[in-house]
Amino acid sequence: MNSSKSIVLAVLTATLGSALLAGLIARGGAFAAPRPAKLVIISVDGLRHDYARRMKSSKRFFAAASVFEQAITTASYTPPSLCSLQTGLVPLKHGVHLMGDELGAEDALLSEILRSKGFYAEALIAVNVIVGAGLGREGAWDRWTNYTELPYKQADFVTDRALEMLERAEASRQPYYLWVHYFDPHVPFRAPDRHYDERDARPEYAAEVRFLDYELQRLLKEIDWDETIVVFTADHGWGLWLEHDYGYHYHKLYEEQIRVPLRVHVPGRAAARVTHQVRTVDVFPTVLDELGVAFAGASDGVNLFSGRVMPTYSETNFPRLVKDPELIRLHGNSALQAVRWRGLKLIYAVDDPDQSLLFDLEDDPREANPLDLRAHRREFEDLYGLLQSFGDAQTDERRLRALGSAH
Repeated sequence: MNSSKSIVLAVLTATLGSALLAGLIARGGAFAAPRPAKLVIISVDGLRHDYARRMKSSKRFFAAASVFEQAITTASYTPPSLCSLQTGLVPLKHGVHLMGDELGAEDALLSEILRSKGFYAEALIAVNVIVGAGLGREGAWDRWTNYTELPYKQADFVTDRALEMLERAEASRQPYYLWVHYFDPHVPFRAPDRHYDERDARPEYAAEVRFLDYELQRLLKEIDWDETIVVFTADHGWGLWLEHDYGYHYHKLYEEQIRVPLRVHVPGRAAARVTHQVRTVDVFPTVLDELGVAFAGASDGVNLFSGRVMPTYSETNFPRLVKDPELIRLHGNSALQAVRWRGLKLIYAVDDPDQSLLFDLEDDPREANPLDLRAHRREFEDLYGLLQSFGDAQTDERRLRALGSAH
């Protein structure tokens, strides 16, 4: 090392301290920013991606965040979706499909990985629907709060508790991971009257989103954005009778059910607007990479900033979930699986393949005109093959190359 470099390092060491200097160098150079040591994931129950764009919090606090415009969740139902968010695995791997299913001990949670690296981990869940899924299992968190009594806890209550959680995490003097799950704007719609505007196409849902937005801003303004990775997403979307004759979530796998908002802020990383499809399972490897935490276990996700485009997987098993003959008569008698790839989307009816739907999302983004399955047999078989591959140990890279992977 020449004398000028030695002098620079000596001055930096004296000024910053050896530990901080080591972190600077490890990030990719003597003057690179240190990796963040704080993570906050905020998930919302039933928030549509288009309504999320209207939120003032998205514009104000996530202005410097990367926005992923085509983020797809793994299920139109909360337990499998949130288990995917916290494990990086699709439901076919982690095994949680219905309420009452439980993660296997071999499926590592994000909180468990980070706690093993010295992080403080705390979760605040506003609804009882994931009780028993294994997300709050013993040893996974320093503190786990899942409100199980009804009615569900509204956004103002959740924000108050989340601010207390943030204070505890800062007082721990450890790196930390906090997860907050809001239940608004899910039914029952109970937003305060001041958030209603009858001019909205769906005023009750819109009021819930404005209520959430107002309360969320109280939390976001207390986060140290210079040192914290912040992820904002939803477990699933919501049908509002706008695109299809349907007004809920877990019976269908249309875009309004499985396309969700996704904003990711990483200190020191330039904001980007990403237009290709990504998946909520990609959050898991992304935050570990950005925190500098190695993980040798399995994951179905890829780093959101890698530029890789991967097929999506989504599911719902509503006939076994609701067991209501009238609902099954109205919405079909089959479990559904969906895959999106290269502009096409297959919604596969597992129990009755003749009910399957194939869409060209580039020409028909509202999924109004399903393609004829007989005339598009090759496309159907290609996408069905991709669906099958999600049950394998890894997505078959050779199959993706054969289908024209858009990496």
